Parts: sequence; C-alpha cells; structure tokens
Amino acid sequence: KIVVSRASGSIDDLTEGDVVTISATVWCWNTGSDDNIDFYYASDALNPVWTKIGERQQCPGGGIQTVTASYTLPQGAIQAVRANLMYGSNNPTSASCVTGSYDDTDDLVITVKPNLTSQGAAATVSPSKNDDAQGIIIDGGKDFEADKKKKELMDKNKST
Repeated sequence: KIVVSRASGSIDDLTEGDVVTISATVWCWNTGSDDNIDFYYASDALNPVWTKIGERQQCPGGGIQTVTASYTLPQGAIQAVRANLMYGSNNPTSASCVTGSYDDTDDLVITVKPNLTSQGAAATVSPSKNDDAQGIIIDGGKDFEADKKKKELMDKNKST
C-alpha cells in the first residue's frame, strides 16, 4: 500500500512545491535485515523519468512495516511515485524496477494542483456575485463586465 500526504499533515489538495511524505506499507521477511526499499518520483506519470528519493532504506523489522520518504512536489499535474521492495542487494533496472523473485515494484499516480504564486501569477482573491462556484475566485474582473451589461439591459428596458 502506498499513500502520499502533505508532510504538514494538512488535508488540502497536493500542490506543486508542497513537501510530501510517501508511506509504503510492505511485508518484510524474517527480521527485515535482508529487505531494502527505494523510493522514486516522476513529475509526468504519462512519460515517467524516475528520480530517486534519498538513500536505500533497510526494512525496520520483520512482518508488516511502514517505510517513509519525503520530497518536494515538482511542477506537473499528473505525477507518480514508486516504491521498490528488494530482497538482498538487488539493484533496480534503468526503468527503476526490480525483477527478483521476492522483489516488488508498486506505483501510485497522483494529481497535483499548480502553485500559481510560485509561477509568478498574482493570486488576487475576490468573490464573484455571478459565480456559483464554491471557494475563492481568482479573477473578479468579470463582475465589472456583467454589471455593465446588466445596466445596459435595464436602460434598454426602461426606454421601451
């Protein structure tokens, strides 16, 4: 099982630039001393180029264990994370996969919201009385145009 969550503990959507923690629940054999885990991420899940996260970790014990790694989400709307569980000193292939009889590779695809502030966009927040959306509206300028058209229609109706 793989879970990706914000390191801050917030339940908000994952956003570019967030520090996240990958938690992989794995089964480690015997004492776990012969099992190792590598973590990777790809900023584009459709065309993944895997980047290793940190160093190889040894299972902390035998049986069901949860192993974690943290990294900062890069830009990319559809990303992926990978956990490789390896028995012994196996090394992943160039595709960051392991192929031993007791090895396992699992991927998880995640959606990531853009961080408009870090991309240089001014995040002007203003409510819009003509919008049914819940939450904040980034561009309130459309109210001016809507008010102008409404006034024109009212003036037209008065004249007829």
